[in-house]
This record gives sequence, C-alpha cells and structure tokens, in this order.
Amino acid sequence: PAPGDDAYELCRFLAAQRSHVSVVNGGWPAVEQLAGALGLHLMPAEEKRRHKSAASAAAAKAGKQARDAVADVAEQMAADLATVTESATAMGKRVVNKALSQGWAMQLLGRSAES
Repeated sequence: PAPGDDAYELCRFLAAQRSHVSVVNGGWPAVEQLAGALGLHLMPAEEKRRHKSAASAAAAKAGKQARDAVADVAEQMAADLATVTESATAMGKRVVNKALSQGWAMQLLGRSAES
C-alpha cells in the first residue's frame, strides 16, 4: 500500500495505537486454527489483565502483611527497650541513694580530688 490508500492509513492508525502490530496470512481464523493444532489456548487481553491484577492484589496484600509484621516487631522492641531503660534507671537511682546514704560518694569524690 502507498500513502493515501485505505490499507496504508489503517496500518498507520493501528501502529500508532499499539506498540506491536502483527499481520498473519489468513487473519485470526488462521491463528486460532494453528493454536488449536498445537494444543494451545488463546486468551483475550481482558482475561490476561484480570489474572495480572489478581496477582498484583495478592502481592500487595503480602506486602502489607509483611509491613504490619515488621511494625509489630518494632513496637514490641520499643516496649522492651522502654522496660530495660526504666529498670536501668531505677537500679542507678538505688545505687546512688545507697552510695549517698553510706558516704561512698563523698569518699570517692574526696579521693579523686586528692589524686
């Protein structure tokens, strides 16, 4: 076909609409017949997209579950850290109070000042 011919203009239109255009001698009936002879099944593009979006939805769900699990672990670790920090602070206060009540702090300060 030459520019201006209906076939040429149709090819230009199709090429602009799709990233790939194939031409088969005999058209779709020939493709269907060959697929059947090879034991293959042709799927419409909509069905393919539906399968793809179902897989995408499953992947998104798995990703959300993983993020939720990580958030739960991080929350538990933060709670554990807070408990450890409180325990260490309480222990430190007890040591300081005992040292003050028994004069250890003054002895330590006196020795370090003399050194």
